[in-house]
Amino acid sequence: MRTPIVMCAVALLSGCATKSEVRNMPSDAGLANSYAVSMDKAKLACKDTLGELGYSVKDDVAHAAGWWRILGSQGLSSGGTGRIIRFMIEDKRDSVVVRVVVQSRVDTAEARAADAAIAEDVHKRAAARMAK
Repeated sequence: MRTPIVMCAVALLSGCATKSEVRNMPSDAGLANSYAVSMDKAKLACKDTLGELGYSVKDDVAHAAGWWRILGSQGLSSGGTGRIIRFMIEDKRDSVVVRVVVQSRVDTAEARAADAAIAEDVHKRAAARMAK
């Protein structure tokens, strides 16, 4: 009796995004925008945006020379729901390029559309913080 239940659970979880998958995506993945601010100001704006939207910061580290990665999650403890967000910030001397990836825990067409809308909203919120 348990075998069908276990098989269904495995099938559902196999389509789920994990923090390590999002963390290990290519550095240039995601929606990108350029901002004429310092790396420190961009990092602070991105972390503040995560907090404003109810995400918890899971990773906040230098990724490579000139790159910074911030990884956050929201609602992952509730089981199959929730989202993972990753900021990759690239220092370009007089500006930074911020790339945002948002991925739902469940992979559906509706979730992908929502993730794209959230990525755009996150950029708007971070840009507003960087303009201050």
